[in-house]
Amino acid sequence: MSEYACAARIPESTLDDFVGQLPRDSVAALRTQLQAHVRSNWRSKALEPVDLPCGVAAVDNKTLWTGPVAHAHDPATQVVHPAGRPAEAQVRAVRTVLLAAAGKPAIAQVVIRAETHAGGRFPEVLQGRETSSGALLEV
Repeated sequence: MSEYACAARIPESTLDDFVGQLPRDSVAALRTQLQAHVRSNWRSKALEPVDLPCGVAAVDNKTLWTGPVAHAHDPATQVVHPAGRPAEAQVRAVRTVLLAAAGKPAIAQVVIRAETHAGGRFPEVLQGRETSSGALLEV
């Protein structure tokens, strides 16, 4: 069993907070483990398409954190200027969710770097899905 294994379900916000505090190499190891777990679930038919002829995933961006600019310490923080409000900091990510599976699991998440936007990360996200998901998804 891996040092990151957990037998209980963890709320998404708690997991986001926890992973956000890990060193970059630990996050890479966790991502590799998640990808292996998704492949294992697919091979065991736990991610079979429901009401769809093949695996279908949604790729969209999510805001993981919003706060005062002074509290932003992540290098991926983007500063936004909402109309009529003070500037705020956001950390955003491109998340891939397997819509075809009954549980709609998130199978990947990539932080959007400060100098780009969701569309700027899409080619990298798509390539990553093709590499790590294999036959799970059809493009």
